[in-house]
Amino acid sequence: MDKAVAPGEQILRAFGLNGVPEPLAGGMGLCFRIENVVLKPTDDKHEAQGVSELTAHLLSNVSLEYRLSRPIPIIRDAAKYVHSGWTASTFLEGSSGSKPRIAETLSVSRAFHRDLAMAYFKKPRFVDERINRWSEADRVTWGEKALEDVDNVDFVILEILNPTLEQLKEMMEPLPRDLESQLMHADLAGNVLFDDQSGLAPAIIDLTMYWRPAAYAEAIMVVDSIMWHGEGKELIELCGTGQVWIQLLIRALYWREITFAIDPDEQFISANFGRVDFQEAVNALRRCIPSM
Repeated sequence: MDKAVAPGEQILRAFGLNGVPEPLAGGMGLCFRIENVVLKPTDDKHEAQGVSELTAHLLSNVSLEYRLSRPIPIIRDAAKYVHSGWTASTFLEGSSGSKPRIAETLSVSRAFHRDLAMAYFKKPRFVDERINRWSEADRVTWGEKALEDVDNVDFVILEILNPTLEQLKEMMEPLPRDLESQLMHADLAGNVLFDDQSGLAPAIIDLTMYWRPAAYAEAIMVVDSIMWHGEGKELIELCGTGQVWIQLLIRALYWREITFAIDPDEQFISANFGRVDFQEAVNALRRCIPSM
């Protein structure tokens, strides 16, 4: 999605808002704020509607362990949360901080995914219908689609990534057949906000839902910390040392790598591709596998 322009009067009226939208830091420069309401554009109205319904359902049971942004329906239809490509939800105070707060985020993640598992027993349609670089990379990672069948692959970037991708494929082993999937948040890193001054529970934002094992959410978060913050074996072993955990980490790193090559955002690639040592990330996982 290109950098957003502020929502117009028609959008504001649809959600019953008045005022001047101010750009909100974060969110890839796409979001705006009016008082305590955040307006966010979406490329996928079905996903946005589905996530809003999911959030509203979770909020029907009050949690003391985490906060969620309450979706705001449009004025003319209390069951509809998307209008002309925009959603609205309540603003949540807090900051992700400059360094990952892994132990606290893990605790929040486990409470959130426990509630998700109890609330949703079937995969929502929008998870299968969504098409973007992250969902396509997810299907490739989990063997549901071949990379050659994915549109808009940048083969120059893919060639750079191939050495580490091949190593990760060699490290992959089958997961137990009884490992259950459920709704899970695939982008927790940077999307759990802490407000130490108020004493409020941590807030979970930007719900990015996939249908995978709950521990895969933690694996992605750990891999992101390895890639972007130079974490290593100590962090990996904080979460576990078992074979299933290591295999989820391998898949998480494979997924994160190939998102760089599918329909790449040139501005993001230019700013971030050189910051990541993919080989060192693979080595960090390799050091946690006894036989390697």
